[in-house]
Amino acid sequence: AIEHMGKAEKLDPENPEVQRLMGVLLNQKGDARAISYLSKSIRIRPDHPLTHLNLGDALAKVGKIDQAVEAFEKTLQLATTSGNANVTIGTAPVFTLQPASQSVDVDKNATFTTTVSGTGPITYQWLKNDVTINGATASSYTIAGVKADDNGSYNVRVASPFGTATSNA
Repeated sequence: AIEHMGKAEKLDPENPEVQRLMGVLLNQKGDARAISYLSKSIRIRPDHPLTHLNLGDALAKVGKIDQAVEAFEKTLQLATTSGNANVTIGTAPVFTLQPASQSVDVDKNATFTTTVSGTGPITYQWLKNDVTINGATASSYTIAGVKADDNGSYNVRVASPFGTATSNA
């Protein structure tokens, strides 16, 4: 890939994307020459946040931490002003009420309930003995008319865009 990018660079040495990609490839190989290619790409196209990010990574790998921080800060500045990046802040789901174990007579109902905090949307999936229960996707799960084969360990897995959590069995 480096050889092909070298050929592309000879054909169009002022192409910022060719310079950036050559820098990325060299950086992946641990080659410090990546910094000069990425710097040239920035000189040609200074408003490209991804190139600044790539440069920050290359600088950090060679121990130039202060310069890397500057490149990362420029990345954030450009990404924020260019509309190229979004940041969503939220919290992973956390159980505020774990489902409680139950002893139920045959033919009676057993209901497990949980409550969760965190940034939604939050989805629920109930499990029996670590196997998904089809259709059991609410914050509570009821076994109607309990039978002997309903005996087992029940828990619920919750998920959101910010993480997952599984209740105690």
